[in-house]
Amino acid sequence: MTIVWRPARPFSVRVLGSNLFQFLFQFEEDKAKVLKGKAWNFDGLYLILKELKKGNIDFTDEEMKVELWVQIHKLPLHWISAETGMKVGRLFSNVIDVLAPGVGSNNGTIVKILAEIRISEPLLRGTKIKLVTEEHWIEFRYENLLGFYFYCGRIGHSERQCEVKKDDIQRNVMKTEQYGD
Repeated sequence: MTIVWRPARPFSVRVLGSNLFQFLFQFEEDKAKVLKGKAWNFDGLYLILKELKKGNIDFTDEEMKVELWVQIHKLPLHWISAETGMKVGRLFSNVIDVLAPGVGSNNGTIVKILAEIRISEPLLRGTKIKLVTEEHWIEFRYENLLGFYFYCGRIGHSERQCEVKKDDIQRNVMKTEQYGD
């Protein structure tokens, strides 16, 4: 991380628990720069950073989020807009930005949203939306997805660590991998 973060002074790392580390910076400016940066990753997994408050090292599910670009596919042409992107984005924790092709542009038919995604929940593959009088299925595709496990649809673990699959095996139930393989 030293090469990526380029701190003015060296920093140290302390192991606090399973997948939990404390980074100790000598300069407040270095710490601020790292915390301001988003979507850090290490060894193919997301690095979720939080400034520790004295005596509290717990992360809540609400804090366990990553920012990802989500492509919205199969929108009817007359619904391709930033406004539609914002409305669809309500399905996610928080929408940070929306990119939609302009009218008459040759930028395609995909609306993209930058959204905060909770890693404790399966990724949405798509959803039905009601357009005037009819329902329409739209699909989501995620850009630069790291550490995704296809069986449960969650980010941040592998087959060995998947509690959903372990439970299914114990109950003698095996699902098809809805997210591909």
